[in-house]
Amino acid sequence: MAALEHLIRDYTEPIKDPVWNNILFSAPLLRLVALPVFQKLNGIRQLGPAYLVYPGATHTRFCHSLGVFHLARRLLLNLRTQPGDPWAMPAAAREPEAARAFLCAALLHDLGHY
Repeated sequence: MAALEHLIRDYTEPIKDPVWNNILFSAPLLRLVALPVFQKLNGIRQLGPAYLVYPGATHTRFCHSLGVFHLARRLLLNLRTQPGDPWAMPAAAREPEAARAFLCAALLHDLGHY
C-alpha cells in the first residue's frame, strides 16, 4: 500500500504536455527535469529529419521522456489497483523506493542521446 500512497500523494507538480495534458511529478523529479543536462533533450528531435516530410513531427526527446515517465507511473498505478496477491506483482508496484527507481529510469532513459 505504501507504493500506491506514494504514487498518488507525492505527484502533484504538473508539467503541461500536448499529448497527455498535465503530467504530474514529485518535487524531486521536477528538479531533475530542470537540470541543464535534461533540458538539452529539448533540442533533439525524437523523429530525426521526419519533420521535413511531416511538418507536425516535431516531437523532441524531452517530450518523449516526459511521456515515458507518465506511462510508467500509470502502469504502476494500474498494477497497484488490480485485485490479487500483492506479492505477485513487481517490487516497483509494492515498495516506494522501487517505484521511485523505476520512474527515474523511465524519465532519464534518453540522457546521453546528444
